[in-house]
Amino acid sequence: MWKKITLILLFVALNVVFFAWLNRNNSPRTADIKIDKPLAGEVVKNLSEVRGKAKGTWYFEGSFPIKVLDANGIEIGGGLAAALGDWMTEEYVDFTGTVEFAEPETETGVMEFRRDNPSGLPEHDKKVKVPIKFEKPKTMAVRVYFGNKTKNAKVEDCSVAYELERRVEPTMAIARAAINELLKGPTAEEQKDGYYSSINSGVTLKSIKIEDGVAYVDFDKRIEEAVGGSCRTAAIRSEITNTLKQFYSVKSVVISVEGRVEDALQP
Repeated sequence: MWKKITLILLFVALNVVFFAWLNRNNSPRTADIKIDKPLAGEVVKNLSEVRGKAKGTWYFEGSFPIKVLDANGIEIGGGLAAALGDWMTEEYVDFTGTVEFAEPETETGVMEFRRDNPSGLPEHDKKVKVPIKFEKPKTMAVRVYFGNKTKNAKVEDCSVAYELERRVEPTMAIARAAINELLKGPTAEEQKDGYYSSINSGVTLKSIKIEDGVAYVDFDKRIEEAVGGSCRTAAIRSEITNTLKQFYSVKSVVISVEGRVEDALQP
């Protein structure tokens, strides 16, 4: 009986060792690369340092790529990790680097450390994902689009609009914030540089929603008052559409006035 028990225990022990060995070899974090910074869940800001060590097989020409993605899986930046020693080895080599990324639209994301793969063959791909948090900004950047007397005169196209940056309070309703900034029009300094808005002053945004890549935006009737001609309406639509299309989730824009879509902003 004791012999049978001993054989069972030995069998269990061998299975534990075998599966531990499998997990060790299937985990690039422990087998090929060790990341010291950032740690999982760490707050990361733009131009943050990364460091750790990776086996020489992870590098090509002394470096490997890093990508930064937001919580939606959208790539917003990255950088290169550079070896701090001779990378022509199968041993671990320390690395350091800096990541640069655009202002994220989500509070969390992922940093991907990717084995450099000059062959492009998928069987040579390896990557380690580290979940991260983004530093909460005091303000957020949005772009608004206006016409410009000098620039428009050269292109002779009423629908061309030029971007300007605005800083707004952090908000999940970022598209609404951008449109509200657009409705404020150019500042006095921007007007001196030729910027103007074709949208009437005092226009109110009534509602905005984004569904399946389409932004539905509704204004009060003030947006149509004393507006005539195809050039003016094209300019208004361009300012609104370009301002909303800056966001990855917006592929097209439907503009309405007091709920009317078909005859809204017609020449």
